Amino acid sequence: MTRRLRVLFVDDDVDLLAGVRLGLRKSPYEIFTANSADEAAAVLRENTVDVVVSDERMPEVAGSRFLGFVHRNFPNTVRIALTGQASLDAVKRAVNEGGISRLLTKPCSPEEIASAITESFQERVASANATLKADAEAQL
Repeated sequence: MTRRLRVLFVDDDVDLLAGVRLGLRKSPYEIFTANSADEAAAVLRENTVDVVVSDERMPEVAGSRFLGFVHRNFPNTVRIALTGQASLDAVKRAVNEGGISRLLTKPCSPEEIASAITESFQERVASANATLKADAEAQL
């Protein structure tokens, strides 16, 4: 039996987190939530997480900076940025610092979020498989 995909949502808006949890309640994901980068880091240290979806604008730490932390410390975790204001600077930071695979703009539907999560994770798995295959062929 395969385990469910584990997804961590990070946002200082508790209502948004409650809405995400409600909207994705029938999804094939195990959902974790955190209200801050510090809380999210604790979740990551205690759990294996496959995908992190982080808001860009949070009071203490920008989402791009937090996703950079995830990129450095949990490199196999897929990273998705979520923002209400997709400024060019925010997008650049998220891509350059966080190595994100997707950028979602608020508001977005649960279906859009689920699609981004699934597609991003599948792309990561396909990339890892291609790397393994290339490494195996190189040793022949």
